[in-house]
Parts: sequence; C-alpha cells; structure tokens
Amino acid sequence: MLTCCRRKSVLFISNLPTLGCPDGIMKYQTELAKVNKEKYDFFVLFPLGKHGLPHLTKFEENCFKKARIDALSNKFVFTIQSLQCLLNPIVENLVCVHFNRFHCWKQSILLILYEYLKQSQIKIVITIHDITCIYDTTCGFPHGQKLKENVSTILLDEKRKEIYQDILNLSFKIVCPSLFIANLMRKTYGNVEKVSVIPHEIIVRERVSRSQIGSDFSSINIAFCGSFVKHKGSTIFGKTATLCNTNDASRLIFHVFGNVIDQEIYLETKNIIKYHGIYDSDSSLAITLKKEQISVVWFPATTPEAYCYALSAVMKSEIAIIASSIGAFKERLNTEELVDLETQEDAEFWTNFWSNYNAEKQSTYKIVSIDAITSFRIYDNI
Repeated sequence: MLTCCRRKSVLFISNLPTLGCPDGIMKYQTELAKVNKEKYDFFVLFPLGKHGLPHLTKFEENCFKKARIDALSNKFVFTIQSLQCLLNPIVENLVCVHFNRFHCWKQSILLILYEYLKQSQIKIVITIHDITCIYDTTCGFPHGQKLKENVSTILLDEKRKEIYQDILNLSFKIVCPSLFIANLMRKTYGNVEKVSVIPHEIIVRERVSRSQIGSDFSSINIAFCGSFVKHKGSTIFGKTATLCNTNDASRLIFHVFGNVIDQEIYLETKNIIKYHGIYDSDSSLAITLKKEQISVVWFPATTPEAYCYALSAVMKSEIAIIASSIGAFKERLNTEELVDLETQEDAEFWTNFWSNYNAEKQSTYKIVSIDAITSFRIYDNI
C-alpha cells in the first residue's frame, strides 16, 4: 500500500520488463531516477495480469518483481474513477507524468489515461523508444524491403493512432533519442515544436587501425549482443551461422550475448552458436567480449532502431562493429561499419561476407568521450 507522497514526484507510464533481462526502457528509467533522486520521488504505472490493468508502485529496485503477485488477481472493470483512486496517494505532489511506453496498454485504458491527464493538466513528457508508435507490431515488425517500399499494410490502426495523437498533443515535451525517430514522429504526428532530439548518451569515438591492436585473426569470433529476437536479426544470424557451418568455414565462430527470445532459432542452432546468456551491465559485457576474444559484433537488425543500448555497450568495448544501415545505426556509426539494407536479409550474402571478412583490415574505434548528461535534462522547466 502506497503512503502519501510528500516530495515532488514523477510518474513513469511504462511496461512490465522481462524480469532478469536487460531492458532499454528499464535502464533509461533507472538512470533518470538515480540522477534526479534529490529532486523527485519516482513512481511507475504499468499493465499487469491477463486483463492488463494498471498497477502503481514506487520505482525502485525489484519493484516489478514485488508487484507481480499482488496484482494478478485484479478483474474489476477499470474506469477513470479507478485511476483516480489508484493515483490518489501521489497526485498532490505529482509534477510530471513521463510516458515511456504506449503499445503495451489496452486501447480502453489508454483512453482513460488520456481523459484523466486532460482533466488534471499535469505536465506530460513522452520519450519515444522505438517505432511502435507508428507501426502495429502485433502484425510483426516492419523489416527489409517491406519497410523501404510499402508500409501501408502495417501502419497503426487509425483509432489507436488517434489516441496516441491526443496524448502527444497534451504533452509538454516529446523526447527522441535519435534524429531518425524524431523525423518519423514529426512526419506521422506533427508536433514539430515539441519534438526534441536528446540522445541517451553522446559517445565520441576516434578511429584506430587494427595494426595498433595486435589481435590474433586466425579465427573470427562473431557476436550478436542484445535481445536475440527476430526484428533484431536472430533469424539471419542463425541462418548465416548454419550456412557457414555447412560450408565448413571453421575459422568463423558465432556467439550470442543476451536474452534468447527466439527459441525456434535457438533450438536449430544451439550446437552451432555459442550462447552465453544475459549480461548484467555494459562493463560486464565488455569484459566478456574481450575474454571470449570477440573479433567483431554484428547487429543484423531488420527493423530500424530508435537508439539501441546494446550498441552503446559494444561501442564502449571498442570492438569492431558491423551493422545494418537503417534507423539510428546510420547516425551512430561510421560508413565502413554499415551494410546496406538491400542485402541484410540474405543469408547467402552474409555467408560470403563473413567467409571473406578480413578483420585485420577493418578499423575499430576507441572512446574519446561519453556525455550522459543530455538524457537527464528532460525535466527542465517542468
């Protein structure tokens, strides 16, 4: 049971993360709460149980794990009065509602949230973490040529898009971590003056030739980092590893570091790919990549990323990167690290690419500076 909040507070409207796994939104919220803990108390509202009813808790370590048990049995009809009762302990000092996720909420509850916020006139900040505000991911993430040529069949349902538009119109600020997602939001919803490009981090790198590193290139260890799921390229990674194994490209060794969601590809490739499980932090991933003598990290995403925390972690490790030339990758990486969209879903192309890959010729990049301050300025002027 929440007690009344006496300090100024911020309410995250979010999702229930996959427990025990790195989650970009969870990481973002954790960093915001940590940096702003002297000024605000933080709470989180998220859908829970088979009915997807809102659950409110203080945002702190293990808050989602604690909430799981006591909200699963809620079956009552949720109304605006239900929401008012739920938020009553914190509403007196609530200065900002911060949306971090839309698509996990039922349409009926989004409407209630909208009506409540319209009446309350509490300032709203919205951070766009991915393309789910534009595309209906229940029909599968848009990818490859489908994204490039014709997305009309996978655009959001008009009613749901209308609700998003209404909430966006109420907002004080719309935060996008890359120019790619900012331009997509402006094109789809307008609100041009509200949209700000605020990267989670600004990582400045400097090119280093491989000859300065002194690595052994007799075998090539190719890694996938992050959630191993279809729209991030699990299928093409698995198919390429399988073809390379069939073709006896013995110098190529494939690794996965992260949460394995695509169980179909995992079962097909568990004897071909080395699966290392979930990593705890950016620093632990960097240590593990170096311990496993990873030559290059491959991001074969088939859906545009708005930012990609896994990419940040790998950039900090200073290991070579190859990525699909889509979304925020095009902003964050150098030309020689990008591979064109036309070929990214072709397993035979990638098999040939890696079979002829010369790790010694690809430059890597060392970190010059990291500015993490920009992402924490979003509560200015609230």
